Amino acid sequence: MTGVLVEQGDLRWDTQIRHILPEYQRDERDSAYNSTISDILSHRTGVLGPDGYWMLSEGKVAFPRDQFVPIFNSLPTVQPTRTAFIYNNYAYELMGQVIEKVSGTTIGNFLKESIMKPLGMTRTFDTRIPPSTKNVAKPYSILRNRTVYELGMPLVRQDGLFSAAGGIRTSVSDLLRFYNALMDAGMSQLGDCDRRISRNPLKQLKPIWTGMISMPFSTLKEHSYAFGWVRAQLPSTFGIDGPKPWKAIVGKGFPCRLAFYHQGIVQGFTSFSALIPETRSAVVVLTNSGGLNEAGMLVASAVLDTLFGANIDDQAYKNLAKAGYKEAASRLSDVMKELKDGQQIDVPTRPLEDYTGRYYNSLNNYFIDIQKNSHGGLLISFMGRPTDTFKLVPYESDKFFWYLTHDECVSRGRLTEFPMDYYLIKFAFDENDTTLKDPVLYWKYDPDYPGDGEPFREIRSYSKLGLQHNI
Repeated sequence: MTGVLVEQGDLRWDTQIRHILPEYQRDERDSAYNSTISDILSHRTGVLGPDGYWMLSEGKVAFPRDQFVPIFNSLPTVQPTRTAFIYNNYAYELMGQVIEKVSGTTIGNFLKESIMKPLGMTRTFDTRIPPSTKNVAKPYSILRNRTVYELGMPLVRQDGLFSAAGGIRTSVSDLLRFYNALMDAGMSQLGDCDRRISRNPLKQLKPIWTGMISMPFSTLKEHSYAFGWVRAQLPSTFGIDGPKPWKAIVGKGFPCRLAFYHQGIVQGFTSFSALIPETRSAVVVLTNSGGLNEAGMLVASAVLDTLFGANIDDQAYKNLAKAGYKEAASRLSDVMKELKDGQQIDVPTRPLEDYTGRYYNSLNNYFIDIQKNSHGGLLISFMGRPTDTFKLVPYESDKFFWYLTHDECVSRGRLTEFPMDYYLIKFAFDENDTTLKDPVLYWKYDPDYPGDGEPFREIRSYSKLGLQHNI
């Protein structure tokens, strides 16, 4: 969609975000102050991208769309702009709002009119699927005993928040139609072959496919991020988190080829797509469960190797799937064990009343409730939601951790991928030997957040703020 606007002359790849969205306001000394369209699309702004902040249980989002840009403004820059790859879904939502501002319509309407209609894509929707639509997959999570648990549909919002980052509903047939047009546009615009699709609406593929920032792969072969696509020089493994023991090496023993791929996950759904423009090949795997391994990526890897002419070792792929299952099924329990092993106290160091209250972020649009429960302990509740309420366990001094099992986590539609710090909550009652008027709660919802995490301050007069928290 951005390429269409650039082709029309409405945007430039080096347009600064602040020139389109006046509400984008960062300190002038912040390297992200002058972030451009290219920086946003290639995840090189250097701004923290904490998915654990906005993602609540049941596929809910923590804040309304009109508060999104201030939230983005408040996120710290943790690496100088254009020096490091930091995946950031917030940045793509920001880009969605740029598209809406420039085009004068919603991102769903712009997608439909500029791309879907010209390509004949009839089973792709923005955020909400019409009730009359048939053959719609339901989302599921997988419990540790490998049984399924049905979830509610995620990211179903009237305001379309995070549509640009992961809220589009589509089908394999529509994606193959789109990827065929994408490769046709790319190969013809790069001069490698003649255009096969007349009136192809996809433009600007040369800059879109250009690698903009290196990714964390320790290999001589290219692995970089373009605009919305990972560029991988095969043979290689896939995945933005780098090589892992449970991933297949694709293209081993065959001539080097350039692949473009991407993966995605929201509560109850995963996707993996890979393109080999040289052979005009595309592989799409969509699943309607979070799964207990990266099944979509494994299936796509096997299909690609089959297309290359490899003899697939079934047992080797089974072993990779088992290794992935073992890691995923034990991920959260390993984190909880690490927390329990590090636990230094069993009883809070202060009366429970000292901790209880409602704590707000600096923008006063995200709150955390600390409450006493009926068993003489504490509960933590994110945005006051019952399904986002968890038991707090004393950890050390004025630190606690919130506890849940794998099955409790996935049955609420939550991800299990967060590290130990995500579950730790620290309270501060003084600063530089000075007693604070109100206590501060620190939550490190992303491992790269500086220090102890974001401070949330108790506001005893929160009813005067006039805030609405309808999620």
